[in-house]
Amino acid sequence: MEQDVEVQQETQQVTNPFNKAEYNDINLPDQPLAMGSNMIDGMLNNNEIPEEIKERYWWVVHKDNVLGFLDTDRKASKLLNFDIIKHDIMTTCRRKAYTFDTEVELDIMRHVLETKLDRAVGDGKINERQALISMLSETRTVNESPDSLLKEGFIRKLMKKR
Repeated sequence: MEQDVEVQQETQQVTNPFNKAEYNDINLPDQPLAMGSNMIDGMLNNNEIPEEIKERYWWVVHKDNVLGFLDTDRKASKLLNFDIIKHDIMTTCRRKAYTFDTEVELDIMRHVLETKLDRAVGDGKINERQALISMLSETRTVNESPDSLLKEGFIRKLMKKR
């Protein structure tokens, strides 16, 4: 068992190019950046919607409505489905349970759905999913020369240029 672990560690060292000796003195942690509230989180969360609304109309606030690839015909079809479901809710509701407040709530949810579907359609060139992918990028520069200034800090480099 211990031999298997050693073999795995050796193969990991061989396959990982950053396990070379010249990278050992670099003081850069290989961890994702700790980010608080960012644009992607803001685009995908539904924190502003009350919990009881999210539970009751989960099919409206679901992430698939934003992250799908839609055209205008498919969007119209989904909005028609919403209207059919709304009529089903009206017909299955008790007479006094369906009020103007219920009507307003359903109209608001239709607006939320329509906005999310607009984001899935996009402007014809790019939609929400493609926009999110374009926001995720990482740039790393590795200088492999032995006399590299990479081992020194950024401030020290600036001070030497004075």
